[in-house]
Amino acid sequence: DPVLPQFYIADYKTKIQDQAKHIKQQERILADAQERLEQPDITANRRDADMATIKRTQKTISYHEDTIVRYICQSACFSHLLVGDTSMDVCDGCDQYASGPVKIPCGHLLCPVCVQQCRDDKEGKSECKKCHASFNFAKVKLS
Repeated sequence: DPVLPQFYIADYKTKIQDQAKHIKQQERILADAQERLEQPDITANRRDADMATIKRTQKTISYHEDTIVRYICQSACFSHLLVGDTSMDVCDGCDQYASGPVKIPCGHLLCPVCVQQCRDDKEGKSECKKCHASFNFAKVKLS
């Protein structure tokens, strides 16, 4: 039934717009805190509070950005279903349908969001979210 994928695509579009609004709000909070830090007469307590706000806000923005990517991937999966492509892979990291999955050395498939989450080690060493096998992220071919 083509109506169901269209419904989900429209729902994800709304969700993406909501996440974008949250990001804009958080960016304003971040800008205000950064501006206060530049004031010459800032107290130590105010500086510490603003630094905590900046750190928390950056994490929140990152979360919303990851959520948008996940919604885009899920929407892309429903787009594939809409045109009759039922050969979608499931991400081994989050168990969601994966649009453009990446195969990592241990053989597991990861969606773009899970791939980004694996890139946490600055030395290029990463860990599979499913089996926890270590691998060098630099050697993974991204599509």
